[in-house]
Amino acid sequence: MSRFYKIFMIMLISFFTANLAIAQDFAPEELHDRISTIKKMKLLEILDLDEDQTDKFIAKYSFWENKLKKSRHEMRKKAEELEKTLREDAGDAEIAKKSQELLELQKAHFKEMGQFHEAMQSVLDDKQFAKFQVFEIKFPAELKKLIRRHGRKGMGGGRERRNGW
Repeated sequence: MSRFYKIFMIMLISFFTANLAIAQDFAPEELHDRISTIKKMKLLEILDLDEDQTDKFIAKYSFWENKLKKSRHEMRKKAEELEKTLREDAGDAEIAKKSQELLELQKAHFKEMGQFHEAMQSVLDDKQFAKFQVFEIKFPAELKKLIRRHGRKGMGGGRERRNGW
């Protein structure tokens, strides 16, 4: 495990330790912004970019991060509509229509994900892009592990489930 990774993990754990204690006072958006900042800092360290690359990378990354965030929000809203339609025991035609609308949003989102990666590839060399791809896959799982580990220690045990999940 690299030295920076250890430092990063300590910072991340410290961040969650300090903030989970007052999590009820945190707006989800604020927490998301903090995680996003940490993610960008870690990416910049891993990618070892020069100043010009850093400026281009951050600009493109932030643009696509916001675009994908909006896309995910639209999918969540549409999924909630579909769930409501299912709960109301709507007809097959209405369910099929809502389901198709969600499918179209999902297709658009995955197309945007490809465009995001192509945009990142345009400012990174091959090795940096490979590191970027690996990081993007691993970061959510590492973050979940940290949250679960902290949740068991600091929140009195298991996690709460919402909406049956």
